[in-house]
Amino acid sequence: MKKKQVKIFKYKKYPHFDEKVHWKYLVDKIRNPKFIMGHAFYPFIRYCQAMQKYPKKYISGMRTKRDEPKTRIIMYSAHIDRYIYEYYSHIINTKYNKKIRQLGINKCAVAYRTNLGKSNINFAKEAFCFLRSCTDALVIIGDFTKYFDCIDHKYLKHQLCSLLGEQKLPEDFYAVFRSVTKFSYLELDEILKFKKLKKAEFNQLDRVFTPIELRNYKQGRILYNKNTYGIPQGSAISACLSNVYLIKSLSQPPWNLKKSENVERA
Repeated sequence: MKKKQVKIFKYKKYPHFDEKVHWKYLVDKIRNPKFIMGHAFYPFIRYCQAMQKYPKKYISGMRTKRDEPKTRIIMYSAHIDRYIYEYYSHIINTKYNKKIRQLGINKCAVAYRTNLGKSNINFAKEAFCFLRSCTDALVIIGDFTKYFDCIDHKYLKHQLCSLLGEQKLPEDFYAVFRSVTKFSYLELDEILKFKKLKKAEFNQLDRVFTPIELRNYKQGRILYNKNTYGIPQGSAISACLSNVYLIKSLSQPPWNLKKSENVERA
């Protein structure tokens, strides 16, 4: 019986600074560490995503005003960069899934998982079914404000090395790590204004700029993350890294620590 092949890459048609290309033409390069070590990553394209909630009271007519839309800063990468992120995310996720099973927190960490085959709806149903089976329960609801924006680079690197079983990141992993910590980006709104295009027209482009056009355009417009924290929300590897960042916090939560122990930043 043939082993089921894991789907790693996704072909997408959005316009970016490189040409749209199918992953099958690049897979040999992407699997070559030397290619990754010498690869120059393109800037991300950044935009603001607004999500409008529809609360029950508004839908039923009991309220006339909706909540303010929730905004989220999203950055998306060039096509070849995305394939690289998908490949390294797969490697890291494989080790992550094995690690959290060993630590006994497999059912605790469910966000952005690649091996569970479930959606938020499934997890919510399981949680409610479990609560109904309890005679008494305490439910704690929390949220990390701007979580991706606050991820500490040094601690993330430490956690990643620990997961990989390395004293320091291999050079190809470091190239990928650096591209999502010391990242650069260009604003989508500014690009649309420069090209005098609406978003729908922009989405029909085969490529945003030629290499020469991009070199000229980014002068004075390109922005860099100069902080020692923050990774771009929206890249194909960011979700996986955000899980790696919390491994120690989930396996050793504050209420299990002795008062004399120091809690590392997480």
